[in-house]
Amino acid sequence: MADYARYRGLPDKKINCLLPVGDKELWIGTGKGLYRWNGVLFSRVELPRALAGVQVLTLLRDHDGNVWAGTTRGLLRINASGVSFSDEGYFGSGGINALFEDREGNLWAGGGRGLERIRDGTFVTYTLAAGNPHSKQDGPVYVDSEHRTWFAPAGGGLYVMKDGRAQALKSSLLHKEVIYSITGRKNEIWIGTQHSGLKRFEYRNGVIGGKTYTQTNGLAENSVFAVYQSPDGAVWAGTLTSGVSKFKDGRFVTYTTHDGLASNTVSAILEARDGTIWFATPNGLSSLSRGHWTTYATGDGLPSNSVNCLFEDSSGVLWIGTSRGLAFFKSGRVQVPRDAPDSLREEAFGMSEDRRDGFGSRLQVTYCACQIRSYPVEF
Repeated sequence: MADYARYRGLPDKKINCLLPVGDKELWIGTGKGLYRWNGVLFSRVELPRALAGVQVLTLLRDHDGNVWAGTTRGLLRINASGVSFSDEGYFGSGGINALFEDREGNLWAGGGRGLERIRDGTFVTYTLAAGNPHSKQDGPVYVDSEHRTWFAPAGGGLYVMKDGRAQALKSSLLHKEVIYSITGRKNEIWIGTQHSGLKRFEYRNGVIGGKTYTQTNGLAENSVFAVYQSPDGAVWAGTLTSGVSKFKDGRFVTYTTHDGLASNTVSAILEARDGTIWFATPNGLSSLSRGHWTTYATGDGLPSNSVNCLFEDSSGVLWIGTSRGLAFFKSGRVQVPRDAPDSLREEAFGMSEDRRDGFGSRLQVTYCACQIRSYPVEF
């Protein structure tokens, strides 16, 4: 394949990202520039002279047909009018390694110094820690019903963003605490932490009160990796080694492998619209419905027993992200997308749905920090 590419106009063997456009066009981001494949030959995309050999790390096509390229030198937008460029001053050294378009049409770009939102042609910068732009920024993200975005850097702390403004939440309960997961309902926020259990906050233009729940209160374990709040207000806390605890009416009930859970390590939780609670574990996918437990594994159709993430789309299909790609649960059984490309067999870490009126729905799949791809929901 390397020889095939080289002799037809693609000189660089280092391929960082791919973007299919239609049925016969492919954009290729390489270590030495940007190329297009027309089904027969590769051709270099002409960029400003200063960027002729720039390394392209990630690609995305938005709902208006613009192609966006995240590079080590900044962000490119390519359309019929030409090439627009924002330099690395927005993003810091290291450039841009993640792009995502949300359902409102905002473009989000992740770079060496934080998160950027491009809206109506304007860059809006969100740095996580004033005076410490280089802090590690991996961590959970949650968007509540008031369209506030909550995020927690791996280095510690909790931040909220609303109307283009981001601020750190100041609470003694969050001091140097690493947050594994975030969920909520209305003005209530629940977070799962690395060492200090489950925490609840109320938020109205700032934090109002806060409470911590630990093993002393009945929680299975103080390391809460996955947290989920059901529509009825129940909070589910999936722990690292001790199963899952359900908190409702002021008390905890814990479920483990002795009850039917596939593993006592829980990586994700989701309640489907039919009321079934689903649990992603490294030993399969478990469900709890009307008091009955069921576990699905590779023998039932899963690509791998190691399940990382769960998502229910607008049609009610449950999508399952595993260490060996995607599956979905429909009509009472686990299935793998028909004629799935190789990319759907890569390890998946997150999913969401991009719904566009008149254009159908697409499933957005996160494979790593720099790879977010979309696929039609129907397979």
